[in-house]
Amino acid sequence: MLKRFRLRHTADFERLNSEGKRWHHSLAVLIVRPNELGINRFGFTTSKRVGRAVDRNYAKRRFREAVRRRLGEVRTGWDCLFIIKPKSRRASSREVEHAVRGLLDQAGLIIGSESEDRIGNQQY
Repeated sequence: MLKRFRLRHTADFERLNSEGKRWHHSLAVLIVRPNELGINRFGFTTSKRVGRAVDRNYAKRRFREAVRRRLGEVRTGWDCLFIIKPKSRRASSREVEHAVRGLLDQAGLIIGSESEDRIGNQQY
């Protein structure tokens, strides 16, 4: 994923955590918040409960790749943070793709999805 699509600053993560809207899945939590940049930015985080550094980085890479494949389907102008849960360590790539698609759909960020109107009605 290109650097311009990544959340990199601590302040961005803190703002998302405090002001964002959350959606839950068994493999991850998605927190979203609108931005005024005209592009989407994504962040990925794990806790040490996911495993050693190698396991945590592997989990983040899998989620990053799943999001990269969906970039063309996602509405623009949002900051998104995926908090990866320990259960994702044993999940297949297909399950990770399904989780990412499901979370983005729940949030109404998938263009043309039935839940697309949901995000427009949220108060931030």
